[in-house]
Formats: sequence, C-alpha cells, structure tokens
Amino acid sequence: MTKKIIGLLLFLVLHSMSANASLIGDEVSCGMIPGSIWDCTPLTSNIVGSGSEYTLDLVRRPFFEVDLGANSVALNYIWDETALGMEAGEVLSLSSLDWAGFPGGGIIGIENFLSTATSGIDVSDISFGPHNIDILLHQSFWIPHDQQFLSFDLIVDHGQVPAPATLALFGLGLAGLGWSRRKKT
Repeated sequence: MTKKIIGLLLFLVLHSMSANASLIGDEVSCGMIPGSIWDCTPLTSNIVGSGSEYTLDLVRRPFFEVDLGANSVALNYIWDETALGMEAGEVLSLSSLDWAGFPGGGIIGIENFLSTATSGIDVSDISFGPHNIDILLHQSFWIPHDQQFLSFDLIVDHGQVPAPATLALFGLGLAGLGWSRRKKT
C-alpha cells in the first residue's frame, strides 16, 4: 500500500511540470489605426493556435494575416500585387489577451523577435501592457512574393498558481489524517 502511495505521489510531482498557460480559446480584440482606411477582420471568434485569426485589410483588401499562438504573435504580409510602404502612423493593437485557466498576471516582455520586413520595423516598435500589445508599423516597408513576416514570443508572468502536485499532496495529507483518525477510534 505504501509503495502505491509513493508511486502515485512521484507520478503527480513529475507530471505537474506540464501545466502551461495558453491564449488558445481566448477572445482577443484587434484594432488598426488609422481606422478610416484599415480594418481588422476576424477569421475566427477565438484563438485557435494553427491558422490566422485576423486579416488586416486596407480599403477592403487583405494585406496581412495576424496569427496568434499559445504565447506568440505573427504578422504575415500576404498581398501579392504591390509593395507597401506604411507612412500614416499605422499601429496594430491587440487587447484582451487573457490566458486560459490563469486569471492573474500578464505580459512582462517579448523574446525571439524576428522580422523580414525590408525596413522600418524592429523590437523597439512593440509596446505592451499586462493584457495588450501595440505594434508600430509606421515607416515599415513590405515587398510582395517575398514571404515577409514579423513574429515574437510573449514572456508572461502568471503570478502564484498552485501546481496540481501541491494540491494532490495536500489532499492526500488530509485523507491520511482522516484515515489515521478513523483508525484510532
């Protein structure tokens, strides 16, 4: 009996390390400035992980796809007719970024920044708050047929979240106390 309990505890401790927060399933708001010529068109109501969630449309023509992953953001240039130079103060704003199952915490940084835009965009063009990201696209230049994109990962602090193994150990401790108390009576 003791070996089974020790085995169960070891299993729970080893598998508790796999709990990760994710944006998958979250509803995110997308906006583009200036809104008079740009639209953020939803392709799905929730983040799905594979595939794009939005297109960025300039005068009703899709120029970019926005793909949100579990903890990542990618912007892909899809317009294949002409180059695009952005010079009207364009900003892509993603808000209401809340991680499924982890209500606390928020974005504290970005990492793995990569851009193949011809010019005008770097990591300093990205600003963030706990639950939002703004990407300054002003003065960036994009060329068709070149598979240009911008991507980065989010560094997130989820605060104090009890691990499943901790809760399991606590529950087993309470059960053990109850069992030992029952045995004495």
